[in-house]
Amino acid sequence: NGIPSPTTTRYLSAMSVAKGVVTLTGQESLNGLGVTLTPTWDNAEGVTGWQRVCTITGNSALQQACEDVFRVK
Repeated sequence: NGIPSPTTTRYLSAMSVAKGVVTLTGQESLNGLGVTLTPTWDNAEGVTGWQRVCTITGNSALQQACEDVFRVK
């Protein structure tokens, strides 16, 4: 499918891609952060944008940072 296998990093404990939906789980300084990116689809044009959901547990400062980094239309 052309998508490389998910890998963990210093800041990501998990990453998955399923049916176009990208899910990230933070660790280290991003512990408690979950990000879900879902493509918006148009049958004529394909992907036209993304919807973002930032899930934060315990560190409210991550909410604004998540929204700033993962900006969507």
